Amino acid sequence: MRQIARKQFNSLLINIKQYPLVCIYGPDGFGKRTAVHAFLHNRKETYTWIDMYKKDRKLLKELLMKECDKNDIIILNQYRNHVVDSQIIEICTQGEHSCRIIILATDIPSFFNAKLQKWILMIPIELYPEYPYAWLRVIMDSFNNLQDMFHGTQLLEKFLSALEQGKLHGDESLLRGEVELILAYSRYNNLHEMSRYFKRSKTLLRDQTSRINNAEIITTLGSPHNLFLYHQKPGDIQRLVNILRKDLHYYQEITNHSNGGLKEQAVAEQLLESGRFTESIHAAWEAYYIAEHYRQKWICVSSLFTIGRSAYHLRDQVMLQYVLQRLTDVKKKETLPPLLAEIDLAQAYLYILTDRCEAVAEWIREGREGDILQGAVLYSSIVYGMYLIKTRNYAKLHVVASLLESHAHERKQLFATIYALLFQCILLKEKDDQPALRRTINRLIYISQPDGIMTTILELGKDVFLACSEHWKWRKLYRLLEAHRDYNSYGLTERELELVDYVLKGYSRKEMAEASGLKVNTIGSYMKKLYRKLNIHNRTELKERFIK
Repeated sequence: MRQIARKQFNSLLINIKQYPLVCIYGPDGFGKRTAVHAFLHNRKETYTWIDMYKKDRKLLKELLMKECDKNDIIILNQYRNHVVDSQIIEICTQGEHSCRIIILATDIPSFFNAKLQKWILMIPIELYPEYPYAWLRVIMDSFNNLQDMFHGTQLLEKFLSALEQGKLHGDESLLRGEVELILAYSRYNNLHEMSRYFKRSKTLLRDQTSRINNAEIITTLGSPHNLFLYHQKPGDIQRLVNILRKDLHYYQEITNHSNGGLKEQAVAEQLLESGRFTESIHAAWEAYYIAEHYRQKWICVSSLFTIGRSAYHLRDQVMLQYVLQRLTDVKKKETLPPLLAEIDLAQAYLYILTDRCEAVAEWIREGREGDILQGAVLYSSIVYGMYLIKTRNYAKLHVVASLLESHAHERKQLFATIYALLFQCILLKEKDDQPALRRTINRLIYISQPDGIMTTILELGKDVFLACSEHWKWRKLYRLLEAHRDYNSYGLTERELELVDYVLKGYSRKEMAEASGLKVNTIGSYMKKLYRKLNIHNRTELKERFIK
């Protein structure tokens, strides 16, 4: 293997003068440093080594600019990152010097952004047949990270043509197995088709591990809600969960357990949406620890997001704050743009639920898409719409709701449709258009009830649905909404809310008077008014209504 690698290195480095930036990826101990050193020594090139594990990445640009004036070639050794640093790209594109940069990296990048796309387009097509697996990786990145279906399809057609003509070196069955894996990834929103391609890939690869798969590729595309990506039609969630339970192992066996924890996370999200919050937390923690074991950070973020939403509905403030802090800690350590965007969306959703809109990330408040990949971009519109509701910006919300419903129909993402209809319900309530509101509510129930999707309605449409409860029939949803009815939805004053809290804490009338600074008789008068408002007769009934 070392001899093969050395030959490939040399054939690659021969072309170094044509490119200002060359990245060589491979595991530690594979001979990258030795091969590059020998090649450059034989060509009598002047170069310098920079061991990245000893350097502060924030000072990388300053360091490179200093070295560019002294050497023809700079080698960044032990470069550990999953995305090529923007500082390196900036220096290479300025064209102010003739210095070239070689990156010797341990890990294959799991994300290529638009800035790197032009570098991929610069690679001559004549080079690809010599390196079929590099060719396949470019196709994989075009389909997934760059979301450039046109360029990816062109490269794939040329690859298959070269494979048919016998121009590629390597086992044809293994190469076709890699192609099936790429096609599976490109069906990101159709879990049934993905499963079919993964099975075929496993058969063609003869149970070997894929050579182009990256175990740390961002399969969530930046959405903290996984079922959001796959759910296409009413009543389909259970089928999706069953597919993951039955077929996910085919995929994990050829990709070193990429997406570890997804199966458990799908179950957690199903439980969350059906209002089973305690069970959802248990399932999400299981998913979190499995994902953490296999370094699937994006699924860890999804699990924390699910735990946070469940904790909010259980009124567990300690757990909710713990989740928000955990997400902040993860964000400090990460550099991948889609993963950072996923964390921002998860935190923003929870901040909006808890009326902390000032803490929402700036790019979300401005309605930008950020670094979300194409398949999950509608989720940023959902969180932006929630922000507009809290800030009562109904003019912009109307535009967001219309666009969201249109794009959701086009992309077959049912959760996006549900959120769009909830936005419309809120707008119709503001207009006091009761006939249209009732029609929209019934349409929303029609597409939500088959899967038992209630929590999304609880988070955004609780007051709207309770105000129109006589016009729709879904007993389970009604019980959930009643159980989580806000105190002030009964029209209670601040003083009455204060007394409710005292009753729930078990205070006697005398203790309530001492805590509030009122007389005992005044407390008695307030309690009588409170009972009349709530149509109850005593403390026991009050506790039964509010204890949840």
